[in-house]
Amino acid sequence: MADREGELLAIIHIAVADFVRLIDLDQEGTLAQLRDHRRELIEPRVAELNGRIVQSTGDSLLLEFHSLVDAANCAVRIQAGMAARNAGLGEDRRVDFRIGLASGSAVDIVAQLAGLAEPGCICLSHATREQIGDRIKVRFEASGELEIDGEAEPIQVYKIDLGSKRTPRGLARLSRAHRYGIAAIVAGVVIFYSYEIWFGNFMP
Repeated sequence: MADREGELLAIIHIAVADFVRLIDLDQEGTLAQLRDHRRELIEPRVAELNGRIVQSTGDSLLLEFHSLVDAANCAVRIQAGMAARNAGLGEDRRVDFRIGLASGSAVDIVAQLAGLAEPGCICLSHATREQIGDRIKVRFEASGELEIDGEAEPIQVYKIDLGSKRTPRGLARLSRAHRYGIAAIVAGVVIFYSYEIWFGNFMP
């Protein structure tokens, strides 16, 4: 990643919430929905804001932007778009994203931020929130801390909640330590499905 015109670089990590549960319920239907969401929502928003998809895995996408503000706006538009697309759908049919946003190229941190986000929300660090300032019209809320390997102090996490009213599932009610343990198990299951590129093998 390289700087351009002095803008802060930024990355977005998009993770599919409850991916394994959705696949277990309806693999074909879930993959069809994900293809549509990527083609009709994510790719157009990324293109509009001069970003690009740089990595895709079983249940996530990594996006790169030359502008932190463009990245933040893209994350907001994707979550707002998903809220509209999910309107009226039952719990077993809706697809929600967890999004992490970070300035720079901290891929490991942005993935952890996505893991902390509730479905339909965006998580970012205090430093990223300060860099954005008031250049996007959303409300930031303090949302705990994140311990980073190699760092003496945890980082303060903020969230952008665009009004998702989903009732938290059991996992969301667990302590952070329990969530991380379960996340490790789920990650192993996702790898078992071995989708090399997010939906790529299922694209027409």
